[in-house]
Order: sequence, then C-alpha cells, then structure tokens
Amino acid sequence: MRYIELNEVIAIHDEVISDIGGLSGHNKQIGLLESALEHVKNDDYYSSLTDKITHLMFHVFNFTLF
Repeated sequence: MRYIELNEVIAIHDEVISDIGGLSGHNKQIGLLESALEHVKNDDYYSSLTDKITHLMFHVFNFTLF
C-alpha cells in the first residue's frame, strides 16, 4: 500500500481551494494531521483500508486542520 504524505495532502488541499474557493493555508494544528497520517501506517491497529480511512476522517472532522 502506498501512503499519502503530508506534502501531498497540502498540495491536494491547495488545489481544491483553488478550484472551488475557501481559505488557503493551514493552521497550527498541522502536526495533528501529520500524526494521523503516520498512525494509519500501523497495520496492527488499522488493518483494513476502511479502518485507515475512518481514522483519518475522524481526525480531519474533529480538528480544524486547514
């Protein structure tokens, strides 16, 4: 499995903002996103793709990251 890196997430975010509008940049909580991206690499805790996506979405929706 290929995992997405923080710089890729930021680039995707910037592209979406460019296409549909919204606030650019990110706030001080970027480390929380980086942490979530690292945690999903642990297959012992997040063994399925569904588990990995659920973990990431939980963090995205519970913290204002961008």
